[in-house]
Amino acid sequence: MAEYIEGYQYVNAIDALSLFESEYSRVKLIEVMAKELHSNILRYQKIIKNFVEVYIMTI
Repeated sequence: MAEYIEGYQYVNAIDALSLFESEYSRVKLIEVMAKELHSNILRYQKIIKNFVEVYIMTI
């Protein structure tokens, strides 16, 4: 995620995800995560969906 924000040095993955959501939107975050995780072609779509839902619930 940090590669989408120029000049940003993130501390951890949650930090990068949180900043991305703040800079853009939660919808854009989900779209980028789905693209990066190739969720439309993976067999484990339910696992990815659950991961994203857990992240959303923590924010």
